[in-house]
This record gives sequence, C-alpha cells and structure tokens, in this order.
Amino acid sequence: MPQFTILIPTFDHQDTIEWAIRSVLDQRNQDFELFVVGDGAPQRTTEIVNRLMCRDARIRYFANPKDPAQGEIYRHHALAEAKGEYVCYLSDDDLWLPEHLDVMAEGLADSDFVHTIHTGVSPEGEIYALSGDYAQVSWRKRIQAKNYTLHGLSFAGHKLASYHELPYGWRPRPLGTPCDVHMWRQWLAQPDVKFRTVSRVTGLHFDAPPRRDWSVERRVDELCAWFGRSRESSFASWLGQQVLAFHQRHSRREEQILELVDVCSEAGALAKAAELLEEIIECNQREWRHFKSLADIYLTQGRVSRALALLDQALCLFPAVRHVYSFYGEVLFTHGRHQQALSIFERATELPNTDYDDFLRLAKAQIELGADHDAIAVLSIGGRKFPEIADFADLLSRYQINSPDEDGL
Repeated sequence: MPQFTILIPTFDHQDTIEWAIRSVLDQRNQDFELFVVGDGAPQRTTEIVNRLMCRDARIRYFANPKDPAQGEIYRHHALAEAKGEYVCYLSDDDLWLPEHLDVMAEGLADSDFVHTIHTGVSPEGEIYALSGDYAQVSWRKRIQAKNYTLHGLSFAGHKLASYHELPYGWRPRPLGTPCDVHMWRQWLAQPDVKFRTVSRVTGLHFDAPPRRDWSVERRVDELCAWFGRSRESSFASWLGQQVLAFHQRHSRREEQILELVDVCSEAGALAKAAELLEEIIECNQREWRHFKSLADIYLTQGRVSRALALLDQALCLFPAVRHVYSFYGEVLFTHGRHQQALSIFERATELPNTDYDDFLRLAKAQIELGADHDAIAVLSIGGRKFPEIADFADLLSRYQINSPDEDGL
C-alpha cells in the first residue's frame, strides 16, 4: 500500500499535464500511486498519459465522458479505489517542487487536512502568494462564509480515512462557488477534523484565466522553463525570498492606502475612505483597526445597519480581542439594541484576558436599564476577580445604587 494517492483532475489542458505529471514522478518521496481523472479530456491527453503509463506502472488513467459539472463525482469514484494513506491533489497545469510530498507527509502525520503556501506565477513571471492559517478560527469562518480559500487544489492534502468519514466527499458545487472551496467547506464543517497550515513553499500555480489567450505551445514552454528552474539547487531559497518580498510589498501598499484613508477622512471624503478600507478588508481581514475605522465611517454616514453587520463579522474574526466586544457593545447600546449589547458585554467578561473595565461596562449598561441587582452581582464578581483594583463600596456610591444587605451581596 503506497503512502500517497495523488489525484490529477483534467479537462482540456492537454500537453500541460505532462509537466504536472513529471513534477510528481520527480518527487523525492517515491511512495505513491498517481490517478489521472479525466472529465471529457481530449484524445491528446489520453495519448500523453498512456505514453507515461507505459514508463511507470504507478500511473492510472480514469477516462470519463464530460460531466455536466466539473467532474467532481469522478474524483469521488477514483478515491473509492485509492490505496494511499494520504491523498494529495495537483492541477493539470501546475508544478510541485521535489520536496512537496515529504512536507505533506510530515504535516499529515498528526493532522487530517494540511496545506502548504499557495504560491503562484503571474503571466509576467512575478511570484505572489496567499496568506492565512487554518489554526485561526477567523480564517476558517471566512472560508465558510465567502468564496475564498487559503490555497488552490495543488497545495492541499488529507488523510484518506478522514475523507471516507465525510458526509459526501467530492460532489457538484452550487452555482457560483468554486468546486475546491465547496470541498474544503465540507472539511471545515466537521468538528473533529485537525487542520494544519505548513508555512513552506512546495509548488507553483499557473492561473489559467489570465492565460486564456495563450497558445498551447506558449503554456507548455512556460511550464517547461519553470520545471527546469525549480530543479536547481538554489531555487527553493530564491522562491522563498520572492514570497517574502511579495508580502512586504503588500504590507507597504496597505500602509499607503491607510495614509490615503486618513487624507480622505480629513477632507470629508468619507465615501472614498470607506471604499479604500473595504478594499483592505477584502484582501486582509486580520486587522481589527481596519474594521473599527470603517465602522466609524459608516456610523458617521448614518449607515448603522452596515456598521453593525461589519462589527458582527469582526467579532467572528477576532473572538479573543477585547476591544471588539467593547466597541460593538457600545454601538449596539447607543442604537437601542440593549439586549444584544448586554450579551456582548457579558461575553467580554468571560474572555481569558478580560479586564476590570469589562465588568464596569456591563454593570453601567445594566444600571442604565434599571437592572440594579444584576449590576451589583456583576460588580461583585469583578471585585473578587480584580481585588487590587476594585473598590466595591465606591462603585455602589458612584452609580447611586442602594447598598445590598449581606445576604443579597
């Protein structure tokens, strides 16, 4: 039984698949079986795969007619015959670096689903990379909520046994949702799945849409050139430096946009400032400050519902940031959503990094609603939790609450 089952879905890329397969056969880890799963693939694809099959018995071709969807069901049927402990995927016009399977084996040893850094090559030959970490709940929720993923097909792997425990496996996607995102969401919906993001560059993605007008020969020449470069001893180090440089450029661009946001805000151009912040948030949802700035603009514009929806999104993305709770709760309370505000304030007092101010904020809201006894209980809990800060008697006096009797306290 091989350690890996590798699955390459293919539709109409024809000659590019030879270089994808070569990057598999060139892996340092040679313990695999390779399934090429056709979805109405042309005769040229069959000829290429058959020729490679004659050279390597580990390759198997699944010829199928064109599926009304994207051949997802064919992937599911192929995996029913898989023998590998782990499953990895490769697009028929992408390349793996020689250490890809070694890195995936290390990650899958203690995880159910693993991905490496999605690294792409633009049509101009520039390197770019996606960022994110499955260890963060915010990223997992983002993928479940949007047509977004931290990685493409070529950078993902999972345990075969874990796949068989899913309710469906590969299946046709809803209209407008990429088939890989639809599949990853199924993993993310399982409560016991162990995810891991491996911060290693192990492959190259060549996005097809911007190359739609390229000839087959041009696409093959591109893959051939990058395949040769990727086998040079210094390539992995060079590629890592390019990914780092990309992220640094992205960060600088973000700071430039934020400076422009300040200029627009000072000039009263709030609509433009909001547009710029929306762009940042769409690209990178890890900064709470961007959400707060955008919510402030929405509130200034009177777009309260939009601000509340944004803050609700922020709460999902930053569940451990105290300031999200305080700001969101105050906005809710100010706009008459009292019960929601109390719920948010209460959640803040339950955080591991809660502060005495969180208890004060909750008590103050309860007092304003006339719930003095609830406020007393909250202040008492806060006083016991932070005895070096709290002055319970002073607080009762400050908020003009009648001192409770001993039993009540």
